[in-house]
Amino acid sequence: MEWARTNLRDRMGGQDEGGPLSSIPPLSRTLAGAVLGVALLRLLAPATAQHYLALVPGYTVGHMYVWNLVTCSFYELSLFAAGMSVVSIMLFGRYLEPLWGPEEFLRFTLVVNALSAVATFIAAVFLYSLFQTEALLFSGFGGFAGALAGYAVAMKQLHPDSELLALYLPLRAKHLPALLVALECATALFFGYAQPFTFFGVLFSWTYLRFFQKRGATVGDHSAEFAFATLLPEQMQGLVTPLESAVWKVLVLFRCCPKDPGPLAGHPSDLEEGNPVFGAQVALAKASTFDSERRRALAMQAIDERMAQKEQPEAGSAQHDRPRPQPLAPAHEDS
Repeated sequence: MEWARTNLRDRMGGQDEGGPLSSIPPLSRTLAGAVLGVALLRLLAPATAQHYLALVPGYTVGHMYVWNLVTCSFYELSLFAAGMSVVSIMLFGRYLEPLWGPEEFLRFTLVVNALSAVATFIAAVFLYSLFQTEALLFSGFGGFAGALAGYAVAMKQLHPDSELLALYLPLRAKHLPALLVALECATALFFGYAQPFTFFGVLFSWTYLRFFQKRGATVGDHSAEFAFATLLPEQMQGLVTPLESAVWKVLVLFRCCPKDPGPLAGHPSDLEEGNPVFGAQVALAKASTFDSERRRALAMQAIDERMAQKEQPEAGSAQHDRPRPQPLAPAHEDS
């Protein structure tokens, strides 16, 4: 997938002649600006910012601060974390927002962040009921890590074998979600405290992309290449394979997902039941969707290459037009 690697490099790491921010889509800049604005507010009034913007489970229930299930995503616990989130939002958004469109990009971001916050709230209350540790109820949780983990899952879905050259690391997109979860686990192990936004972000973003996201004529991505086990290293895939089936059954039980996904979804179980006509319809629908995305990505690449050619200095053309020196005629000896 050389075209994918080139496109990722140009869309995530390139610069335009209008400046480094001119190539960042408007919604991505808005999200990054919101994170930066809340970080500055936290510096000026830390107690007020945590009280009203961070996820404090005790306040969410006791004071009915239900809005912090949304605002906590923009509340970073340190200025360094805020800076990392701002850079990551712009890098991922530079590729995903033009591909999905701003409406879908915003929907994905809000859904993953909100569900990650709700799951964190439930986990904190549950752990408090077990250990009676008040810090679980009155500590501030926050961060954009849930959506960032979701962006990593989306990159794994779209271009799993592409290198994220903008990070200056020999890292393929398919390994990024597992790496983020591993870093979160390492933080919990060595520092005794970690926020589970990354783990929940991976789980909920995969669920959304797998079962709910509309992709042209299809709904979700039920391909074997995007099974939940593929988010983990090969040595661990066999341990988590049943999780995907369990998630789907829970969604069906609560009527969040239809029991029969229909011909546009292409659920693997439908293809395995031996219906060749139905399987052909699914294959054609998915092929049409992926071809459209590939053509769109190639168009983005062509635009980037054309703009890069405009940025090249005109020294090359000036050097080409410069008259070449004529060889000197041999001197004639006087007889």
